Amino acid sequence: MTALKRDGCQDMAGTSAATRPQEYLYLGLYAFALLGLELVLAAIEPALGLLSGSLRASVVHWVLSAVIWLGGATGLVAWARHRTGFKLRGEAGTRIGVLRWLVVAGLVVLTVAAQWTLRGGVFPPVAERNAFLELFGDAGAVAWLVQVAYYVAEAVVVSLIIGFGQRAGERCSGAGRVPWGGIMLALTWGLVHFLTQDFATGIYGIALSLIMGTVHVLTGKNLFTTYPIVLVMFIL
Repeated sequence: MTALKRDGCQDMAGTSAATRPQEYLYLGLYAFALLGLELVLAAIEPALGLLSGSLRASVVHWVLSAVIWLGGATGLVAWARHRTGFKLRGEAGTRIGVLRWLVVAGLVVLTVAAQWTLRGGVFPPVAERNAFLELFGDAGAVAWLVQVAYYVAEAVVVSLIIGFGQRAGERCSGAGRVPWGGIMLALTWGLVHFLTQDFATGIYGIALSLIMGTVHVLTGKNLFTTYPIVLVMFIL
């Protein structure tokens, strides 16, 4: 407990050193590092003879990224359960009332509307599928499906960053209604969008992070509920 106070955090429930806020923070950063492995893949793929932008290179990249993310996420969850007793269901006994669901639905609609605006008013899944069909012909449909699987895996890791970040913030501050997970996601995954894409997408990445973190809090911090909502925001 003394060690936690020196770190500016409080031991909220007499927890052991294994469940200090730092443990959850590290887990969140490890999850973020998993996403960063995609850049390593992109760097070594040319050495494997994969021509950037080709159908083969795109499919291999998405498949390898998804495998790494899902494998790494599985390992992190197992480690978190063993070391901290982390529960994917969060506050399982929390009742999610109608008002909360209405707020969540409103945030999803807001996010989808923003996506459509950034895409020039075109439904994103349709726009992506049509673009692949134009690039790769009939094989474009396969490329689109593989990319959806890629999003499915990425959403898993993003959800874990939110979950671990939420636990870290709560352990440190005791404020359970603050979307700490969304803040952590914004400071990691969200900020990266400024480096990898344009300014508008960077702002969107920050805002989306905070919205997804808010959804996590509103749904009782249950990752089984948070994940499908996050996935909808990714794909739509």
